Amino acid sequence: MIFIELTPDQVKPFILHPEPAVSHAALEYFADSNLHLGDLSLMPLVLQRLQQVKKGEIFHLHEAYHFPQTEETVTELLKLLSSPDFDHNTQFHLTRILLHSDLSLLAPHLEVLRPHQEFMIRLQNRMDIAGMSNDELFEAFQLFLKGTRGKYYNEIDTFYGEELVGELARRRCLSDDRVLHTLDSDDPYDLGYDTIYYVQLAGEMQLEAAIPHLCRFLSSEDDILPAKAARALVRIGTESVIITLTEAYKTASEKFFRLFASDVFGKIKLPVSGRSTRSAAGVRRAAPADCQYTAII
Repeated sequence: MIFIELTPDQVKPFILHPEPAVSHAALEYFADSNLHLGDLSLMPLVLQRLQQVKKGEIFHLHEAYHFPQTEETVTELLKLLSSPDFDHNTQFHLTRILLHSDLSLLAPHLEVLRPHQEFMIRLQNRMDIAGMSNDELFEAFQLFLKGTRGKYYNEIDTFYGEELVGELARRRCLSDDRVLHTLDSDDPYDLGYDTIYYVQLAGEMQLEAAIPHLCRFLSSEDDILPAKAARALVRIGTESVIITLTEAYKTASEKFFRLFASDVFGKIKLPVSGRSTRSAAGVRRAAPADCQYTAII
């Protein structure tokens, strides 16, 4: 296996590639890392590629759920949403992309969106959360966590929980110590989801002090926690994540730890991450010396 290192700007045009597998790989490259954050050039490419989708082709629009929007892309999404050329499944994904857009971009279009009832319920959730004071937000988070106790994961309103986490992280209204204490106090036999949501919060806060806890959770036997911890490590996305994880990888015996750690190495697009990936996989390097990001082609 050969790793060819590409920069994000070199990967970006592959979103428009006519071969679905290649286009999907390029979308996934940005969606799975932090590289989509703040990059307003991605969504126009997604919309351009969507217009080129052939009958029967699967286009993975869900990868663009969290790509940032502009007034222009929101307007284009609304036009596509009302087009008879797209099936119900595509329209569903278009509404999910809109749902994650900045609220200020959606405000002028509420009347157009009102017929989409499920969308409006979720949008109202977002607006309610945004309108809470810091104390109300924390109280809502505590109440949400209490309500998850004893439930299966598919019985939880994960959208609402993740929106609470996102708003808490944006405001930084929970102290680092509070988050770290909760992670340190994890009880694997607890019937709630406190640790899982505090793991997500640590990731959204990009809390480097939580890295050792998150690395430890990669070897958890919980069905959900390792994947959430891996995602949080990717969200933090610094060299400290790679360095800490590389040291743990050298002595790890748990198969699933190594699996999740390898996934983190592949999704953090830093030079040190590429070296750790090659070391773990035992592959050779084929790249110019000045390339900084790793992609498998």
